[in-house]
Amino acid sequence: MVSCPMNNPAPKTKNGFWRSFLRVLQLLVIAYLLVVLLVLNFQRRLIYFPTKIPADVIESVAAEHGFAPWKNLSGQIIGWKMLARGSFTGSVLIFHGNAGCALSRDYLAQPVHEAADVDVFILEYPGYGARPGSPGKENFIASAEAAFQLLPTNSPRYVVSESIGAGVACELAQKHPKDIAGLALFVPYDNLAKVAQKQMPFLPAYFYCLIGSTRRSV
Repeated sequence: MVSCPMNNPAPKTKNGFWRSFLRVLQLLVIAYLLVVLLVLNFQRRLIYFPTKIPADVIESVAAEHGFAPWKNLSGQIIGWKMLARGSFTGSVLIFHGNAGCALSRDYLAQPVHEAADVDVFILEYPGYGARPGSPGKENFIASAEAAFQLLPTNSPRYVVSESIGAGVACELAQKHPKDIAGLALFVPYDNLAKVAQKQMPFLPAYFYCLIGSTRRSV
């Protein structure tokens, strides 16, 4: 019995293969763009990792680490301090990294405090510890500028920083090159966009940071 040719399945063509390939590629591109948009929406949470401490207990926690409250002219706590043990010879302002809070930086403050008769101050960023506000470059720099202005001007002022705080310290040093007697940067970065790209190589983090920086400078 001879089978009817119409009942046989049609052979696959090259056009059918490419249509399937393009359909899969389109779905992959859409999925990738969704991931990019998701990361873009939550980018701050991927940069800043603040530790929150209730305001009613933070001073007792600070005392356990050897810190006293550092307040601005309005009486708000903007950070923590360790006053010089002997005759005062200068001030050291510390900017910490992107995680934790100022109270977890006694490993930076204690050695400086023990090495010289200086007042040591650690700035608490907005959105960290019990300080209100939200983390961000502009807020960090503004709070750093305000804090620096509170330091005594009749003695040397030094700046110490680590990690993301290095960016804050360099911004401050650029504005006050003659007022800062010394600058120390621990684990600094030369470009935050490069850091983001290294941490997320599958995303266009570097180019987005460049575009964002250009927009903010306009």
